Amino acid sequence: MNRISGSALAALLSCSTACATFAHGTRQDVGLSSEPLGARVSMDGKFIGMTPTRVSLRRRDAGIVLLFEKEGFQPEAVRLKRSVSGWIAVDVVVSVNPLMIQGLDSSSQYPRTAAVALAQTLGIDFLTGAAYKLPPLVRAVLRPSR
Repeated sequence: MNRISGSALAALLSCSTACATFAHGTRQDVGLSSEPLGARVSMDGKFIGMTPTRVSLRRRDAGIVLLFEKEGFQPEAVRLKRSVSGWIAVDVVVSVNPLMIQGLDSSSQYPRTAAVALAQTLGIDFLTGAAYKLPPLVRAVLRPSR
């Protein structure tokens, strides 16, 4: 008979509620680059770095727009495209796992229990933003001013 190690069990239990939140967090490091290098990058009017650099951004922020500026070049606004993380599939699998039926008084309780578990795991991940991923690298090509 196979034994589950304590760390594997802890990982499984952690993933039973909001896998994406535990697995990759609510923030993501994003690399910023430009051509030419040395562009100022701002977000919401606030300076966040000079290219090349890495910044930590909140995954839950929809519609992130980064503004790249360099003297002698036209500014370039880049909207980040957010997508849904693959960890959401893990949320679904863990939440509707038939092993959840153990300990219930009746198997007829399973659909409700699975629905509640799914709502909780997905709800936490989407509300915290952990359900999303951002592009790992954002690159802006600046055109010379005329």
